Amino acid sequence: MASVFVGIVILIGITYILVNNNIITKKNKISEAYGSIDVYLKKRFDLIPNLVAVVNKYATHEKDLLIKITELRSKTENTIKPKETISSTNEMSSLMKNLQVTTEKYPDIKTDRQFLVLQYNLTDIEEQLSAARRAYNAAVTHHNDTIQMFPANLVAALRGDKPYEILETPQEEKKDIDVKDKFS
Repeated sequence: MASVFVGIVILIGITYILVNNNIITKKNKISEAYGSIDVYLKKRFDLIPNLVAVVNKYATHEKDLLIKITELRSKTENTIKPKETISSTNEMSSLMKNLQVTTEKYPDIKTDRQFLVLQYNLTDIEEQLSAARRAYNAAVTHHNDTIQMFPANLVAALRGDKPYEILETPQEEKKDIDVKDKFS
C-alpha cells in the first residue's frame, strides 16, 4: 500500500516537472518572438530618420507629418511595456502609410535613388515585422492553449501563469482599400 502511494507521488512529481518545463519553454518562445519584433522595430527606427530627411528635401509642405513621425519615433523608442510598444508601432505604421501617400504628390522623389533604396528597405522591414508578429501570436497561442488544458492548467494555476494577449491589427489597417483612388 505504501509503495503504491509513493509511486503515485513520484508520478505526480514527474508530471509536474514535465508540465512546468513545458510552460517555461512556451514562455521563452514568446520572449524570443517578441525579441524578433523588437529587432525589426529597431531597424525601422534607424531607417526612419533617413527616409524623413529625403522626403523633407522634396516635401517641404509636409512638415506636420514629418514632425509627427519623428516625435512618435522618439516616444516609441522610450516605451518599455510590450503593449505600449505595439500600440505606438501600429500608429507609426499608419503614419508611414500617410508618408507613402504624401510622396505620390512629388514625382521627383520617386526618381531619387536614395529614396528608392530607403523605400525598398522600409517595405522589407515591414514584411519582416509582420512575419515576426505572426510568430509572436503563434507562440502566445501555444502558451495559452497549454496553460488552459489539463493537467497543465493545474500547474499554471500553482505558478500563477496568466494568458498573454494576441497582437491585433488596428481597425484602420483593416479598412478596405479603394483601388480606384490609387489609379486616379
